[in-house]
Amino acid sequence: MTRTTIDISGMWRLQPDPRNDGERLEFMKPNTDHRRWPLVRVPGCFDSQNENMIFYEGKAWYLTTFKNRDGWRGKRVVLTFHGANYRTKVWLNGQFLGENQDPFLPFSFTIDAHLVKKGQNLLAVCVDNQSYPEDLPGKYVGWRIFGGILREVTITATSRSYIESVHVTAEPDGHFKLAYSLRNEGRDGISGSLVVTLSDAGSRKPGHEIGRHEISMEAGARAEGLVEATVPGVKAWTPETPKLYVAHVEWRTRNIVLDSVDIRSGFRKIETRGTDLLLNGKKIFLMGFNRHEDSPRTDAAFDAEIMRQDLKMMKEAGCNFIRLCHYPHHEAEMDLCDELGLLAKCEIPMWGDYWGDEVFRKNHAARSEAAERQLRKMIARDRNHPSVIIWSVSNETCEQEPAVTETNRRLVRLAKELDPSRLATHVSNRWQGPHSRWYEDDIICCNGYPAIWGPAGGDQSFREKLKISAKAWREEWLPYIHNAHPDRPILVTEFGYASFTGTHDNRYSETWYAELMAVDFPAIAEKDYVCGATVWCWADHAWPPNNLYGFGNAPLSPFGVLTRGRKPKAPFAVLRKMFRAKRNADRKSKEI
Repeated sequence: MTRTTIDISGMWRLQPDPRNDGERLEFMKPNTDHRRWPLVRVPGCFDSQNENMIFYEGKAWYLTTFKNRDGWRGKRVVLTFHGANYRTKVWLNGQFLGENQDPFLPFSFTIDAHLVKKGQNLLAVCVDNQSYPEDLPGKYVGWRIFGGILREVTITATSRSYIESVHVTAEPDGHFKLAYSLRNEGRDGISGSLVVTLSDAGSRKPGHEIGRHEISMEAGARAEGLVEATVPGVKAWTPETPKLYVAHVEWRTRNIVLDSVDIRSGFRKIETRGTDLLLNGKKIFLMGFNRHEDSPRTDAAFDAEIMRQDLKMMKEAGCNFIRLCHYPHHEAEMDLCDELGLLAKCEIPMWGDYWGDEVFRKNHAARSEAAERQLRKMIARDRNHPSVIIWSVSNETCEQEPAVTETNRRLVRLAKELDPSRLATHVSNRWQGPHSRWYEDDIICCNGYPAIWGPAGGDQSFREKLKISAKAWREEWLPYIHNAHPDRPILVTEFGYASFTGTHDNRYSETWYAELMAVDFPAIAEKDYVCGATVWCWADHAWPPNNLYGFGNAPLSPFGVLTRGRKPKAPFAVLRKMFRAKRNADRKSKEI
């Protein structure tokens, strides 16, 4: 039997628990009367599914039932939550399975021992979106803290001897490596073959066998190995030609397939050489936007239609790059980046340290442990995507503090150890003065807003603001960073402005935002040591109350070049024109 997966998302029952009564009242018990709990859709944000819970921070309980499947008998059965924010506890048939404190990332429980033989299984889930200072993202967050089961919930059945993990590295010269891990949770030892075949994605033709390992495992044992091959005639993955291949991995004994997985990837290589960023050995300039996983229809719950609309619109606008900020996004977003040819930067939510807060300082060690745990999980989940080229370990932390600097340094080092095939970095907005501490980063990532929190952020006329902002990038900020780090490329990870939709001819209007981009982007892109620029941000997104950096107590962050409803503002057309012109110019220069 190969693995089978069912999705148990859908209509579940929901009960808010603002006074933490749920465990005392035994909400998780099968004999509790849950019939009056309202039905809501999962995935979904509980803040959006009850009119009394807008801006709610606290606990809420979800309940659903499911029946056993005939094919589960004697198998290993695993329950997986693909994302629930922020802390989660899970019970099955009244038995506590465990808890999770890593939002935005999947977590699983083996449940075959807890399933009832007849009737319905009761699954109870308590999700808590309160901000705990020892967690990531923790107390200070640059987005609305929506809570709930935000992504799918699935149940997978496998053999007792199964494929635990598969990681693929494939380069344009045809060099292919597949690292695997197998487990045997059966009562007896087992011998078999791990067979790897490779085929074109979407092709109906059978794949070609490129590796086979004979493996024996004792009961309870684990086996690891590496399949290597040189595949002739492969086509490299690039933003212009995002060619994909599928590695089919089978674990079988005699003529029985015990388990199998399909891993889609592409042959490509990312590296730096001096101040150049190279994709498949050729210099590339990254252009794109920062995007939050935020939808006007589903808030922070995954919205496949909005995601597809966004990425296709970016690609049409000339983008070749997207920063998936500031936390791990749904894996389907990287799947689409793979298909469309959008390079991606992935990040964990180590965001916005406020070192003046005594509580924050006391919890830095715990946050660092959470960051390491989440970085390991993110890389393990996302490392097979050819679109992913950069791991980011933090954003805008207090690097003037030695403990914070050491955490960034340690996490960057860990990312490179876990995955040496990609670049690793952290994102800084404290690079002026002695605090630009990109010690071991492969690429220098900086944020800057000269027209808001910089030399042009005062009461100058707008024409003066334009001149000062462009000058800051061209003559001051970028040369300063380059002089400090002359051996590495610079990626401007955030630049942009704010505008209120439909507002024109004042400080935070669409027209001023558009005119500022028309001078800032060329000032950044002209530097040969700059390898890219990403605008903050793609679309207005939901914002925490009473926390908008001087823009009023608005419910939305106004930095988007699109409205939250995806209507383009004035700066979008300006950026689209510049991005497309640079893309076409870069293509012509490569042809010469």
